[in-house]
Amino acid sequence: MKIQLNSEVTSRRQGGCLTDIGPFTAMEKNLALTVTDLEQVSSGRGEDAAKAKGILKQNTKGKFARFLYFVLDVTAVLKELSKSI
Repeated sequence: MKIQLNSEVTSRRQGGCLTDIGPFTAMEKNLALTVTDLEQVSSGRGEDAAKAKGILKQNTKGKFARFLYFVLDVTAVLKELSKSI
């Protein structure tokens, strides 16, 4: 499964000021890998598979990607602001 972001999110990512900010950046960089792993786990049975299906469903929505990039942008601004204080 390939993750396809809508044009709004893609253009925001290309024009945004994203910096290396820890866990959110790690999530952005490893989103495709995370989705692939969740797909494998969710193909099984049991409680873990059910949890993986729920997480997978949330992570592949455009709403999640927009929120991820929003948090990255806000954190970058706050990082610069804290340096200036």
